[in-house]
Formats: sequence, structure tokens, C-alpha cells
Amino acid sequence: GPLASTQRVAAQIPGAVPAIFDATATPAAAAIVVIVSGNDQVAQPGAVLPDSLVIRVTDQYENPVKDVNVTWTAVGSTGGSVSPTGGKTDLVGRLATAWTLGPGGGPKELRASASGVATGSFRAAGTIVFKTVMVGDRHACGLGEDGTAFCWGSNDAGQLGIGAIGNPPVFSNLSPLVVTGGFSFSRGTSGAAHSCAITLVAVAYCWGSNDAGQLGNSTNGVSPAVVSGSNAFSILSAGVKHTCGLTTGGRVYCWGSNAEGQIGVGPATGPFQTPQPVAPTLTFASVAAGELHSCAVTTIGETYCWGNNTQGQAGLGNDPGPNVPTGIPGGGYLEVVAGRNHTCGRLNTNEVFCWGDNEFGQLGEGSTSDQSVPTPVSGPGFVSITAGRHHTCGLTAGGVAYCWGKGTSGQLGSGDDRLEGSSVPFPVGGGLTFIALSAGGDQTCGVTTGHVAWCWGDNQYGALGDGTQVNSALPVRVAFQP
Repeated sequence: GPLASTQRVAAQIPGAVPAIFDATATPAAAAIVVIVSGNDQVAQPGAVLPDSLVIRVTDQYENPVKDVNVTWTAVGSTGGSVSPTGGKTDLVGRLATAWTLGPGGGPKELRASASGVATGSFRAAGTIVFKTVMVGDRHACGLGEDGTAFCWGSNDAGQLGIGAIGNPPVFSNLSPLVVTGGFSFSRGTSGAAHSCAITLVAVAYCWGSNDAGQLGNSTNGVSPAVVSGSNAFSILSAGVKHTCGLTTGGRVYCWGSNAEGQIGVGPATGPFQTPQPVAPTLTFASVAAGELHSCAVTTIGETYCWGNNTQGQAGLGNDPGPNVPTGIPGGGYLEVVAGRNHTCGRLNTNEVFCWGDNEFGQLGEGSTSDQSVPTPVSGPGFVSITAGRHHTCGLTAGGVAYCWGKGTSGQLGSGDDRLEGSSVPFPVGGGLTFIALSAGGDQTCGVTTGHVAWCWGDNQYGALGDGTQVNSALPVRVAFQP
């Protein structure tokens, strides 16, 4: 029989003493590595996991096999080390080791291999301490304190930057994955299906969808690739199919689709796979890319917009949309941010003005009427602002987050999943104190004073990063954090 043990057969005829035959079945050849315990632990990078990793080697009938040579191998440069690195299984087919995680947070893998036997794989994760987050349409990314980039959510266009595109119907990752390349980034941005980030030496890299040249190069987008040219960037802003950047010298460049003049270089030509200079005689301090429009603020507070203006998102009244930077009414903004079809600017008094599409109240001025010129937002002053597809958020000096606009997926963070929207700023629930916010498609993320990342809103593709696909109208903690 299949059980490795002493087995007995009796031969018996009526009226006679039975003949008994005993035989001992020994295990067959080793065939399976079974994980017994120690999987899915989380610890700080560089620390020893609290529980030992234990495997058992069995034959095809699940009988333990002793004296099998097993080798433990941490995968990748940040996988870490193990002690011991190998050994022989004991009388019950078991072997244990201790795993010291390598540098950097996020998921890690360790393999137990025996000759001729299928490999057993352990998963663990190093805790991530976030300094910033950037949210796209169906994915999000964040930067750890050491500049390592992590992304989660949809990967149908390679926007997670992990070196491969997901295969439908499973093309998402529900918790953070490390972006390939080993880069250390200072800041970044996420668009509809692509992301970009700037290294510590001001070099820009992009990854994800590149169907209109929005990565600034000709790559397939599954891993970070340098943006063409030799520009040193300080700010990047990713739209739907175009990207804009501000150099350290105050010059704006845009690349990607120019279907509505959003690149700002004249008549609708393109797309452009390389950065194009925008208004080179002006010196800028801020730039923002929407879906089909872009805006920027000069160092003296003048605001220029270009591209589509059919809903007033370029702030130019009834002008259908200029294809070169055009000054808009008002001024003095320190920064501008762009949603899908709306724009907001912040003054040095922390007063905020918004203009453009207001179908869901994303302009925050108490109505749902589009505004073709800058209109003041109701509520408290904000020290930073961020715009998503159809919602906007702001952060007060005290670290309190407010959101307004569309709320059908919980992206306002109100705690009420029945709230369809708000035309005035609404406080985010949960009692958290934030230092950074980022609004995306139908979700929002923020980093608290304790450098913990939280997200809320639509989670169909795992863009909240909490390991589930459950929408949340309150902030939920992104996975792999202390």
C-alpha cells in the first residue's frame, strides 16, 4: 500500500491456523517539497523573520523522506540570506532555516530545492516606510524613504513597472511590488496607465502605456526607461496620454499625444516620443497635465494653459482651446494641478481657485455648473492640492484632508459609501493627519505624519494596495507597512 510502514497479509482457510506475512514498505523517491510553516511573514528589511521556515520532503504518496539534501536560496539582490543554507531532512522529512531579509521593503521570495524534486517557495515582505504616493486611473505607486518605487493595482499596460504585463483576466497586483531597475527616486507622478519618476540626480524615467509616446521614448514600457534628451527635471506631471516636466532651470517640456494641442507647440501634430520645449522664453515654477490640456505657472505667478477648453479647463472663457500657452485671468498661483477636465490653482494665501468641468462638484464652489474662469473653492485654506479624474482634494496646514467632487466609489473618504458626491470640501474620515495626498481615477491616497500610506475609493483592480478588491469609503492601510 502507499503508507510507508509495516504491512501484513494473512492467508487463512477454515479450521487452520492462518499464515501471517509481514513486510515493511519504505518511502519511495523524494518527489514533493511541502511548506510546513513560516510562510507570509513581514519584518523590517535586514531583520530575521520571527519564525523559522520549515519544509517537509515526501514521496509521491506523501510519506516523509529522510536524508534528502535541500538547498535554501533567497531570490534577487534584495532577497537576503539564510542560515543554514542547506542540509539533510530528518527522520520525519523536515528541515528548517532562518531567513534574514535583504534591503528594501516589499515582497521577497526564498526557495527550498532538492535534487529532482519540485521547489517549494516561501513569501515574505520587508516593511515599507513611504514618503510619497502618486495615484493613476487604476493603479498607484509610492516611494519608500530610500527612494525605492513600489506600484500596485492594474498592470494591463505595464504601469506597475515590474518587467512584464499582466495577462487577463488576472492583470492586477493587490499589494505593492518593487519597480524594476534598482533606482532611487525623489518624486514621481502617475497618469491614466503610466507612471514617471525623477532620480536623485534629476534624470526622468517613465513606464507603462506608451501608445502615444507618453513615456518620452520608444520602449515597450514594462520597466522604467529614461526619458529622451539630457534635461534635468525637478517636477513631472502625467496626464492620460501625455506627460509634462519642469526642468531645474524652469523650462517646461511636454511629450506624448497632441491631439488637442496639449503639448503646447502649435497646431495639433504628433504624437511626440521626445520632450518638446514649451514657451522657451518663459521661466516656470509649476506644471500640470490633464487629459487633453496642460497648465503651468511662471516664477512671477502668471498662469498659462493650452489644449482643449471645451469645458473651460484651460480657464479661457469661450475659447475652444489654444495650442500654445495662453495667459488666463487671475494670477499669483504658487502651483496648479489638473484633473481629467478641470484645473485648480493655489495662492500663497492658501486660497484655492478651480475651473473647468464641474459635473460632480469637483470645483468645490457649491454648484455643479462648469466654470470657464477661475472660481474660489469654499471651505478652509489648503497648503497643497491634488486633482483626480472627477474629484479634488486639499490638505490643510494642520494635516487634515478634505475632498470634493464625485464620490460614488468612496474616493472622497467620507466614510459613507452612499455619498455620491459633494460640491464643497468634505473632511476625510478616520482621524488621520497627512503630509501628502494624491488623487487619481476614482481613488485617493495619502501619507500620514508617521509615513504610513493609506488609500480609499475604488478597489476593483487593487489600486488601494491593501491586498483586497473591496472598495472603501474610509482610508485603508496599504500592505507591507510597520
